[in-house]
Amino acid sequence: DAARETLQAALDLSARKLPDGNIHTSQARAQLATIHANEHEFDLAKRELDAVIPELRDYGRPAVRALVNALQTRGFMAGDEGDGDRAVADMKEAVDIAEESLGANDSETILAKRQLAHEYLMAGRPAEAVEESREASGLAQENFGSGGRNALLVETEDVYGRALADSGQLAAGIEHLQNSIKRTEALLGPNNGSIASKLSWLARAQLKL
Repeated sequence: DAARETLQAALDLSARKLPDGNIHTSQARAQLATIHANEHEFDLAKRELDAVIPELRDYGRPAVRALVNALQTRGFMAGDEGDGDRAVADMKEAVDIAEESLGANDSETILAKRQLAHEYLMAGRPAEAVEESREASGLAQENFGSGGRNALLVETEDVYGRALADSGQLAAGIEHLQNSIKRTEALLGPNNGSIASKLSWLARAQLKL
């Protein structure tokens, strides 16, 4: 609520003080759309993102991170609504843009790969999910294994474990899922909400095994 209020104040100020088509205004609109999406206000979020994503594309490199985040948000909503093709398309574009502009080792690129792997998994494409999540997890470990992006390490290993399990590689998937759960508990505490989701994926894999 505080973030929404602050962003809205920024947008009100930009409407009075900045010319139309200003990059800061577009970035703030994209951030506000992400808040709408997080609150499951999908209609508001999609309308805003459909309007602002072309603007962010036009700005080029200065708006790359905002564009990557906006595409991921739109892809997440599409996946949540069962539109796997649209979800994968947005996530793939986010990965391509991040790789080209930020490099393969940037945390934003690695997160985009993780999100693409997740959408492959949700779309019933486990082989592609394994390939993408293996790369994301490896890059996260290579670049941040000594610290600095602990949540990224947890989430990339989690989706890799899910993908392995769904592709039939149950023992390996279970091992990675268990590692992810231990890391999440150490990072966020044993009662964090994301642990319930991770435990449910682990239980599914154990049942299959």
